Amino acid sequence: MGYSRISNSSIHWGHGIALEVKESENIIFENNNVFRTLKFGLNIVTSKNITIDRNWVVLTIWRNLTAMTAGDPNGGIVMCG
Repeated sequence: MGYSRISNSSIHWGHGIALEVKESENIIFENNNVFRTLKFGLNIVTSKNITIDRNWVVLTIWRNLTAMTAGDPNGGIVMCG
């Protein structure tokens, strides 16, 4: 099986997550710039064989929520599951 590649790109000034990979496999994310996103830069959920190489993830900012009952995590690169 082959790989999908995201490379040499700039993702910036978003009003949400820059990139979310969910239930996927065989993805290469390399040599990219992710700048000023909301909550997460890269969010990887229940996926496998994901390669992250030579990327800049800068200025991931918090959401402005009025009710924070369980907290509101944020991060540059987040992996779960």
